[in-house]
Amino acid sequence: DSVDVDIFGYTRDWEKISRAIREANDWTCECCGLKMKSPWDRRFWQVHHKNGIKTDNRQANLECLCIRCHANVDVVHRSNFSEGDKKDMLDEFNRLYPEGKS
Repeated sequence: DSVDVDIFGYTRDWEKISRAIREANDWTCECCGLKMKSPWDRRFWQVHHKNGIKTDNRQANLECLCIRCHANVDVVHRSNFSEGDKKDMLDEFNRLYPEGKS
């Protein structure tokens, strides 16, 4: 039973699923409780697969996280957000949303 995935391993309907989860959580991080201030900041709220399986889109396996919490989920995520575009995006988020200030 094969699943149609994109080059990153996500199901083809991932964008739609991800957006629905973020909207259902009112763009609020389920880990730290940070809420999005501006619609321009939507890219900083992401959906994490708790079990690490990108094709397992059951609601129980998905959580809405700000990019800072998503980047610190585990060693793999810390590495993924430590360089390139993802690091730049995390740095921008940290400037806009300093830790300890909501």
